Amino acid sequence: MSLSPGGTTPGTPTSPAAMDPRIPVILRMRRGAGWFLTIGVLSGVNALLLCSRWAKAGSQGAFLGGMIAYALDGALLLLFNIWLDAAVHAYALWMIWQGYSASRELVHMQQAAQPGLSQPQLP
Repeated sequence: MSLSPGGTTPGTPTSPAAMDPRIPVILRMRRGAGWFLTIGVLSGVNALLLCSRWAKAGSQGAFLGGMIAYALDGALLLLFNIWLDAAVHAYALWMIWQGYSASRELVHMQQAAQPGLSQPQLP
């Protein structure tokens, strides 16, 4: 088998992109950047699970923190004109707000029944 003066086998297609030494570096960079998405998704799921647990226990801070984080996520959707997903976020925020309002109402009811009690006692 003979080699051409360029060091490649005759008839082997060589495109400028295939010989670009930056390609493996770019691919490695993109793989590394992809981890931001993975971390974001897993962190988001974890945060939502912790918010859910505390909110079910009556923590108003969990409701507020979760709503703020979810609203910021919804704002990103609006920024990129993803209207349907933003509408789903708005509905979810409304439902979470209903839960927050109920937790505040529960605290007021329990404080009226037992003055000095600051945290709701759930059955």
